Amino acid sequence: MKYRRLLLIVTLSLSIVFLTACSDAFRNPNRPIDGDQINLRFLHIWPEHEEALSKIANDFTLENPNVIISTTIVPFNEVDTVLNSSVYGGTVPDVFFQWTHQIDKWAKDGVPLDLTAYIDEEWRNDFYNDGAALEIGKHDGKYYNIPFRATGFLVLYNKQIFSENNYQVPETLQEFDQLMANIRQDNLMPLALYGGSGGTFSQIVDVFNKYRDIQSGAVNDVNYSTSRLSPEAVFNTETNRFTSLIEDSSVRILQKVKGYKDKGYVPTSLNGMRREDAMNMFMDERSVMILANNNEVGLLQKGMKRNSEIGAFAIPGPEGVDSRYVFGGFDGFSVSSTTYYPEEAVKFIKYLTSIDVQQYFSDNEKSIMVNKNVVYMDSLQSMIATEMADTGRFASNPDYNIGQYGDLSSSAMAQYLAGTYSGNATDLMLYMLNNLYRALQDESLSFIVPTYDKLNYDDSWMN
Repeated sequence: MKYRRLLLIVTLSLSIVFLTACSDAFRNPNRPIDGDQINLRFLHIWPEHEEALSKIANDFTLENPNVIISTTIVPFNEVDTVLNSSVYGGTVPDVFFQWTHQIDKWAKDGVPLDLTAYIDEEWRNDFYNDGAALEIGKHDGKYYNIPFRATGFLVLYNKQIFSENNYQVPETLQEFDQLMANIRQDNLMPLALYGGSGGTFSQIVDVFNKYRDIQSGAVNDVNYSTSRLSPEAVFNTETNRFTSLIEDSSVRILQKVKGYKDKGYVPTSLNGMRREDAMNMFMDERSVMILANNNEVGLLQKGMKRNSEIGAFAIPGPEGVDSRYVFGGFDGFSVSSTTYYPEEAVKFIKYLTSIDVQQYFSDNEKSIMVNKNVVYMDSLQSMIATEMADTGRFASNPDYNIGQYGDLSSSAMAQYLAGTYSGNATDLMLYMLNNLYRALQDESLSFIVPTYDKLNYDDSWMN
């Protein structure tokens, strides 16, 4: 009995040592002795903002002499790969970039630190929209990401061409459709964008679906943000597949967006175009408008033919919808769950969202910030800030990782919009629903029965 008891004690001791060693492997290898200078590792994705962020980091060190910020910059399309490698290699940066609306997949794996205890009312009150931006960084009721600036896609337009042709900024979706028809009638290309999986063309589908959900009242459902509300479709329990649709608004929206290409409102070679191609088309005046990210405005302004001024508006909603929905979310920062310096890391993120830093970054980098007290002196910037005022409202923050099924659906939608999909809009919608069902099954989740009161609304805009 004594032998077994001794063996148990030894085994438990070894387990504790092993777990401690594993935990230490994920922590900052340069942990100082108390009183020494701290090396806080900081990862972001903006080489174009390197000078501004270096100044911010240096200013933070001036205020906190015991903390040095060591910065690493990676391309935005490689940040997930780099983070994955750092998780497996035990080198997760103390403070790292991540899109606020995509933090869920990282929080599930325990990569970011739970920041809930650090968020007090004073800090919360700094964020615009009553802290709606902050809410997007939650997973399972806890905060894991703090937004830094807004990122979203708006319609940017050439003000000189608008003036020369007496075009007016649309107030409703119906007026937007008419504007594109008028531009096309004048033998001009209305809207530059690019296709393919993840392209800007498919974002219009998301915008229209969101306006439909606002009209129907779906956005008021307590579970709306999970993106798991039960679809109005027939499910065959024998084949475990959705076989037909009861409600066809999603199909009509797909058809409407594809119709923009068929009518010549957007480039015909969508899937062969890249982001740079769409930007060049707009700057060279081969299109009157472009669907582009607000953080690309600076690049576009520098390349405009005739130095034409740029205007901006969010794709407007149908008549009767007051909200301006912008496809996008927030660029934010998280703290590594394995950092040795949680207090200092959170202090740095608080510094990044402080009014002085936010105002400086806005003035110099022309970004739309999350601090509600930022003042936009530049007229275009002020216009964009107004159009993006609802960013964060009606946000979807799925509590699952759709993974490969999402890639399959995105690819299929891109093919449909480009006119190369083998089926029709109904076939595509069922395909995407079944992909979503499989993704939920893989995570032992299911659809949630809606509880909102469905509203009657005018859906003629979908035609």
